[in-house]
Formats: sequence, C-alpha cells, structure tokens
Amino acid sequence: MKQWKKLIFMAALFSCNVYGQSCWNTQDFADQEDLELEGKIALSFKDTITCKPISNADIVLGGDTFKSNNDGKLIFDAPDSFIDTKMPMKVQKSGYITLTQKLPISVGTVWQKNFLLTKSIPLTSARFILSWGATPRDLDLHLVNKNFHISFRKKTGELYKAKLNKDSMKGYGPETITLGKIDKNEKYKLYIYNYSNEASLNQSTNISIYLNGKLDRSINLPDTLRNRCVEIATIHNNKAKYTLKDTELKNCK
Repeated sequence: MKQWKKLIFMAALFSCNVYGQSCWNTQDFADQEDLELEGKIALSFKDTITCKPISNADIVLGGDTFKSNNDGKLIFDAPDSFIDTKMPMKVQKSGYITLTQKLPISVGTVWQKNFLLTKSIPLTSARFILSWGATPRDLDLHLVNKNFHISFRKKTGELYKAKLNKDSMKGYGPETITLGKIDKNEKYKLYIYNYSNEASLNQSTNISIYLNGKLDRSINLPDTLRNRCVEIATIHNNKAKYTLKDTELKNCK
C-alpha cells in the first residue's frame, strides 16, 4: 500500500505540481527560529492551493493593523515572555476569504506562525483545508458520501465537482479538498487519516472548513485523539455538524 502511494505520487509529479509538496520547508522554519533569537516573530501567509506568498494583505493583530511584505510575511517584536493569552487576528486580501483566528501566545512566542488563505468560493461550494506540524509526516483528508470518496486514491469526482486540490506527504500540509457543488439533499462526511502513523495527532493539526462563502470554523485537534482515522464533521444542507472523534479505520479506506 505504501509503495502504491509513492507510485501515485511520482505519476502526479509529471502532470501537476500540487501533489506531494508542502507550502513550507525546513528552511522556512529555521528562518523563523533565527528571527525568534533576535526577538522577532514572523507570521507567514500563503495561498492554500498554489502556495504562493500573499503579499500586501491587511492584518489586524490585537488592536494594530499591518501589511504583509513581498514574501507574504509579517515580522514584529516578540511579546513579553510572561504573556500567556490568545491574540485575535484578522487577515484580509482582495479575492480571498477573510481569515479570523486567535493566536495562542505562550512563553514569549506565538504558537502558530504559518497560515493558509483561500480564494473566494461560491455560496454553493465548500472547501476543506488540513495543515499540521512536522509529525505525523503524512496526513490525508477524506471526503465521503454515497456517490464518491475523495482522497489520494481518487482525486476527483467530476459529476459532483469534487477535487483533491493538494496532497502534502512530507509534513506541514496542506491537504485541500474542494466540493464544487453541494447537494443540499446529500450528507458528506469529512475524515482525517494518519497515513504515516509515526505519531498521534496533536494540537498542531488544524482543519479549516469553508461553507456559504466564508470560514465556518478553524479547529486545532485535541491531543486526546488516538486512532488513525478521525471523523471531523458531517456536512448537510450547507451546515456542518462537528464531531471530532476517533472512528473505524474502514471509513478512511
């Protein structure tokens, strides 16, 4: 099975460059660590499908407003070490859905530093974006209903305009699935599969669900999940019911 996935990955490289690659690499993280040693924090913003840096975005952090630079980054002074809080953040860029999130701050650093923005989608569409840390190395998104099962095994469901846009296999993510047209009479199940399984899912694992043309919810998974297959949500009638629970492995196959 593992060899089969590698063969799929190699074939995809010849046809499209969105499979297999992460939006960030080890050098990006090393650069962020170097800045922290200098008392600075660098937040990075990229397009969830192309991975291109998002420059000139408006970023409201706390009560202050900033612009991302040409590299899609915002660099600012690190907070005082005694601060332990959550700082509200709003990111806006023309043509993109506004990202709103609270940044956990602890021991003088921002816990999450890399963010994905998605271009605007129709009200009748949905998008699911998975990102995580260095481990587990390979997580997979699965979108399932009675007519299709979208994952790395089958990347498109043409009749339902469903597509795996991006499949990262070397840590960090993203994995992105777009459902081009939601059938209000159908139910869709969203799962995360810990494919490489070197470690359990942890709070660096983030799933963002976009419905009705906006960010419905961005969730960092709890450390309590231990199974390789995790049920995230059921989507029905343009609404998401969030479950966040371990489930049977067969649901991710």
